[in-house]
Amino acid sequence: NKSQSGPVYNLVSYGFDSFADAHYALWEAANAYEALLAKRLGILVHRGFSLDIPAGRISSDRELLDMMVEGIEKAGHTGKIGIHIDVGAGMYYDPDPGVYRGLFDAADKTPDELFAYYEALIADYPVVILQDPFDQHDMERHSALLERTGIEIAGQELCGSDPERIKECIDAGCVNAVVLSVCSFETFSDVVGVVRYAKNRAVDIIPQNRCGEGLDVAHFAVGFRTGAIYQGGIDTVSNQLL
Repeated sequence: NKSQSGPVYNLVSYGFDSFADAHYALWEAANAYEALLAKRLGILVHRGFSLDIPAGRISSDRELLDMMVEGIEKAGHTGKIGIHIDVGAGMYYDPDPGVYRGLFDAADKTPDELFAYYEALIADYPVVILQDPFDQHDMERHSALLERTGIEIAGQELCGSDPERIKECIDAGCVNAVVLSVCSFETFSDVVGVVRYAKNRAVDIIPQNRCGEGLDVAHFAVGFRTGAIYQGGIDTVSNQLL
C-alpha cells in the first residue's frame, strides 16, 4: 500500500496440495519480498502490520510488482504464488471529466485506458485476483474484464453488503468472486443466502476480517468452502486454519 491511499497488494498461494504447504511457501515468499523492500527502499517490515510505502519512494506501482515477482522467484515458488490486487478504483474516479486520477502512477486514465492497463498488468505479472478494478457504477467494464482475462474479478465496493445488490452483480456477470465481511450483514441468514446464491452460480466467496470477524474468518472459510481468504495466509487466521 502507498501512503494515504493506494491499491493493496497481497501474495496468494494457489499451487499447493495442502494449506500447510501453501502457508509455509507464502511465508518464504513474503520474507524474500520484504528483504527486497528493505534493501531497495530502506523500508523495514514488522510482520502482521499493514505496510505503507511513503509517497515519493516509487514512481509506479509496477516497481512493487517487480519486487513481488522477484521475491516469489527467490523463494522458488514461481507458478504457485500469485498476486491479489485490491484496487478500490472508485476512490480514484473523478466523474467530471470521467478519469481515474493517481491510480498505479501519476498519469490520469480514462476507463478504456485503465482497462488496457489491466490487460497489460495481467500479461506481465502473475495477477490472479483483481478486486474492484473499476468504479462501482461501471458494471459493464467489470463484466468485460472478467470475460477478456478469465482471472478472478472480486467485488467488495462493487457488491457491498446488500444481498440484492450482490445478486445483481452476480447475475450481470460482473464478478466471479465476492469479498464478504460477515459482520456487515443484518443477519447470518442473509450471509448464508448470499453464499448459497454465489456457489450455485460458480462464484467464489472471499471472507474478510473487516468488521470484527477476527479468527472466525477461518471458520467461515471452511464452512463456506472458499477458495481464498483476504489477507489470511500468514497471520493468526492462518494459525487457526493450521
